[in-house]
Amino acid sequence: MKLFVYGTLKLGYCNHRVLGDAVFLGNFTTDSVYSMYDLGSYPSVSLEGTTAIVGEVYEISDLTSVDMLEGYPTFYNRSEIETDFGLAWMYHYLPMHGDIIANGFWK
Repeated sequence: MKLFVYGTLKLGYCNHRVLGDAVFLGNFTTDSVYSMYDLGSYPSVSLEGTTAIVGEVYEISDLTSVDMLEGYPTFYNRSEIETDFGLAWMYHYLPMHGDIIANGFWK
């Protein structure tokens, strides 16, 4: 299965190790249909908005470790989105708060 990541799971960030032996497929920018929020040490995305989200797509064999990190399904939920690499899971935040990131790129 594939996973689209846009925050601390990206290469070079603190939680990338959770992806284990996932294979990097490439960078991807979504359509402009989301909102991204800065929650301090990590970002969140809501499914409604006008922002394109910038991230990376990985081939991953199991989402168990990522689900645990993201607090799925009580803190984050996930849905499949279309990417240049096929359908990929993307985690999105249930409650929406924090400062909006207008350019969709968290660093």
